[in-house]
Amino acid sequence: MSFYYKQISKVEYFEENILIKENKTKSIKGIKIFIDDEAIEIKDSELPDSLYKPLELFLDKLLKECNEFKEVDLLKPLEDMPNELKNAYIKILINMAFDNDGKIDEKESAELMFLIGRINVDEEGRFELRNYMADIDKSITPVQDLLIIIKNNAESAHYEAIMISLVKDMFNIHASTTINTKEGNITIESFNFLEQHKSLFGLSQDKIEFARKAVENDFKILYENVDNDTIKELTKDLAAKAASIGAPIGAIYFSGSVIGLSAAGMTSGLATLGMGGILGLSSMATGIGVAVLLGVGVYQGVKYLTSNNELSKYKTRAFMLHEVIKQNQKSISLMIGDINVIVKKYNDTILSHKKACNNIEKSKEIFAEYEIYIKRLERALATIKQMSKKNDQCNNMKEALQCPRILEISRISELATEPTKKEIYNFILSCYDEKEVDGKSQFIRKQHIATDKLEKLGDILKGIGYFDTTNIVKDNAKNLAGDLFNKGKGFFNG
Repeated sequence: MSFYYKQISKVEYFEENILIKENKTKSIKGIKIFIDDEAIEIKDSELPDSLYKPLELFLDKLLKECNEFKEVDLLKPLEDMPNELKNAYIKILINMAFDNDGKIDEKESAELMFLIGRINVDEEGRFELRNYMADIDKSITPVQDLLIIIKNNAESAHYEAIMISLVKDMFNIHASTTINTKEGNITIESFNFLEQHKSLFGLSQDKIEFARKAVENDFKILYENVDNDTIKELTKDLAAKAASIGAPIGAIYFSGSVIGLSAAGMTSGLATLGMGGILGLSSMATGIGVAVLLGVGVYQGVKYLTSNNELSKYKTRAFMLHEVIKQNQKSISLMIGDINVIVKKYNDTILSHKKACNNIEKSKEIFAEYEIYIKRLERALATIKQMSKKNDQCNNMKEALQCPRILEISRISELATEPTKKEIYNFILSCYDEKEVDGKSQFIRKQHIATDKLEKLGDILKGIGYFDTTNIVKDNAKNLAGDLFNKGKGFFNG
């Protein structure tokens, strides 16, 4: 049977006893759905008895609280916005990078290029932005004028969300180029450009603080050893903060995540935690949750559900790092394409110089152009070097997640007694430092291990069955037996 929700006037739960044989009755449970004056009964075996009351409560709540339909205008990711808006958005960030110290260094340039890649700025747009970056010391467009371009190309309902995202990207570029991520306890601070211009963005201090906190969270996900539960907790706290100040949580990931994910990548990363729909972005970013859950959420299935190894705890961070590396490689490829354009223009300039070698004035003009392209090529090469460096760092962190932070030495101890495997045992131990923690000796993974060595370590541990469920169960049983034996000794000695 079918009927429209708007036709339902009320719902009632009922129980009744019916006579089925002489002196025998049967209890029947069900609900009555009233369509205008007519009551439709759903009862007995059509649903399990235990579901009728919850269904009645559910439908009753809908009728009381959802009595009208409102179309929700979902926030489009920045990559789906008009080119004029995207370019004005990036130019404000270029202004901020330049304002810091009167130049745009390779770290700032790399972060800008990563963002340009994430939001899919086309070749023409990249050329315009590259020219703007190169000539900013001679000609700079005021922030007020750029905000007018953004406003004219954005839906009015989304303008505040765009401003929150813009401030978030400012915090990211400032933090990415000023703080030492290796020190731990990452804290993101405000800076002069934001303080000078924040009145133009029309955001309350609460919403600026919300953007700052989002960047701090993302830096923790990228640079600190956070597990699935911590990522989920950080995201829930951020969503609660957004709700408390009336800000859309999707604004934070409107231009992608500052850890390097696109809007779609961030959504699919959260989908691995069962939180894929939390951002409220349009279909581009939310239609891939099921594919991600199938590919990542069931990661090695029962093997990981029945184990307590570290790999399963960090699968969301591992997935995110994998996506960051893919996104970074895309941005680097775009940058290489842009370098090819500069080289072509440089070659064209050389050919022009050969043709005009007898014309001194023309030669001077061409030589000045030649110098411009040399400088731009140097800047581009320095930027791509910085981009590659960050990508290498992400690769290193990803490989580190394949190796346990604390090595259970009992799982590999038998290797030490086999002459043919002694070398493997020594290699594994070379990646760990023995330290005393709470009175117990533990083997802690060393910091700053080379990526190729981490990759080799991960492959060896998988190859010897370190993560196999049977080995973990045996190891846990052995440790439990040892603990019980020690407690028993203590009892009898006492």
